Order: sequence, then C-alpha cells, then structure tokens
Amino acid sequence: MKLPGLLLVFLAPHRATGLHSNFLSHNDIIEFIANGHVYLKDMLPQLREPLFRVDHHHARNKAARAYERYFLERVGCNETRMRYLARVDEGDGPKALRDCVDLLIKNTDAEHIDDIKPFYQLVDLHEHSKTIAEIAMGEHIASIAADLLQVDRVRLFQTRTFRKVPQKDKTMEELFNHATYMHRDLFMVPIDTNDFFTFWCPLRNVT
Repeated sequence: MKLPGLLLVFLAPHRATGLHSNFLSHNDIIEFIANGHVYLKDMLPQLREPLFRVDHHHARNKAARAYERYFLERVGCNETRMRYLARVDEGDGPKALRDCVDLLIKNTDAEHIDDIKPFYQLVDLHEHSKTIAEIAMGEHIASIAADLLQVDRVRLFQTRTFRKVPQKDKTMEELFNHATYMHRDLFMVPIDTNDFFTFWCPLRNVT
C-alpha cells in the first residue's frame, strides 16, 4: 500500500501563555527564522507505525467521497449524462473524476489545461480520525509550531493529505498524480495574517 504525505497547517492568531517544546534546539529556531523552513528528523515517528497507517487509510476513504463530490460540483461536469456524483456514492469516485477531467481537458484551450489537472488531495482528515486529531492538535506538535513562530499559542487550520506516486507508476493517471505547480498558499488560506506555516510529513520512505 502506497501512502501519501500528510500536511498540517498551523496559525498563530494571538499571543497568550502557552506551550514550549523540548524537541527543538536553538539552532532549529534560528534556521527557521533565517530560511523560512527547517528539517526536523523523527519529529512524529508514530506516523510510520502500522496501526497509524491503517487508521490513516480508513480516514482517507471517508474523506475521499467528500473531495470527489466537491471537485465534480466545482468544475460542473454533466451529471445527467455521466452520473458522476452517483458513481461517487457507488464507490467509483476516482474513475468518475478521471472521466470528468478528461472531458474538461478535451474542451479546454491548451494554455489553460494545467489549471484543471488535479493531484489527489484530501482535506481535514482529523475530522475522520481520532488518532490523526490527537496528533494534529496535541501538545507536542503545537509547542513546536508555537516556538518556531515565536508565539505562545497556535491553533490548527487544517490537515491535508496528498498522494504522490513515482512518475512511472502505472496507476499515475487514475490517481491524479500531476505536478504541484508554482502557487501561493495564501490563496488557499483565507486569513489576514502571515503568521502561519505548514508541517510536511512523509508517510513513506522518500529517496
């Protein structure tokens, strides 16, 4: 079973007495302030445990139908002709999305094709899994976020999972394994602050 990466987005809305992490070193904080990013090895080892992978897999399945319905409704594929939403309810969501995108690409100008090529992503898995919720909103990761942002308190904005498989994987087309094009995260975060950042956590070995 190939597993995607998990994205955790944290905000620092205000200052108050809060948590402080024993995981970070002073060099970690300096590197983050200087470069805007920092590599933290073994920050969440539980993400590699078999039981977490099983739980994450079930949460993905629950979140998948919500994403598939959202995408199909957003792009406006012809429901009467192709039964896209009905196929989602029947468990055929990935293929329904594939057919919808193929039709859109066929009827779209070449210069705008990349705008409708998705990569498979699911939002707010912590709402479908107690395990993920406990990790995402737990003291350990919250205190790391607060120290890196140089605030006393943070809150979780969202969790998101992306499926990325090798380019030569035969399932690439079905899984929407398109490139992550240059973009601005602020477009996807409708808040009036720059005090937020993301944890990128791979759920399988990366080479």
